[in-house]
Amino acid sequence: MADYQVTPAKLQELNVLIDKGGHIPTDVSNALAQAQIDIAAGDDAAANRSIDKAVAANIRNAGVYSEIQVWHDQVKSGGTVPTQPPPPYSPPWANPVGSGGTLNMSAVWGDPQRLTSESAGGFPPDGCVSVAFTTPATVPPGGSVQTAEFGGPPVWRDINIATQPAVFSGPQVLVNANNALTPTVNFPTLQPNTQYYVNVRNSTPAGDCSCTSGYQCNLLVQFTWPI
Repeated sequence: MADYQVTPAKLQELNVLIDKGGHIPTDVSNALAQAQIDIAAGDDAAANRSIDKAVAANIRNAGVYSEIQVWHDQVKSGGTVPTQPPPPYSPPWANPVGSGGTLNMSAVWGDPQRLTSESAGGFPPDGCVSVAFTTPATVPPGGSVQTAEFGGPPVWRDINIATQPAVFSGPQVLVNANNALTPTVNFPTLQPNTQYYVNVRNSTPAGDCSCTSGYQCNLLVQFTWPI
């Protein structure tokens, strides 16, 4: 039996506590990103190990370490901690979703390389990322695209594949996955020699911006191309 009742909500609690420390150490954010992937894969044991790494690595963040240790102990016993810490915490929904502009990126069909928003200039916290790709002359069935944290805190996100950049509703959206920490969408039926866009934004289930004001909640985009 797993040591922790690990869920995306529990990771979000930990993210809130780490946010209070004023920074996200790289090794902490990497461990949290791996925990999200482990949860999505249903691997509780691996998620537990990743959570342990995140808690241990954050010992340098001494100002809130004691609170994080409480989180660690309570989740281990099946408990919980408040998800809204007291002031001076700055709520993440300071700006409307999508008001921060668009970070445009591009992917090459068949290229397995992971794309990162950090290397392209940074994810606008209250904006969106739009990754363009063009289909070949013959499009085999299958394929998917996934996003996860990369050098930033875990946040809720919406992702879609659309015929236009930076859209999140309407007939241009072909398929989507909303309100997830590591959202994944499978490719719909795609037309040959056509440009499509993977659009991602930071959005809570309530529709607010999920990235804490002052942060760049950078992500990676990983395509699984059909063969």
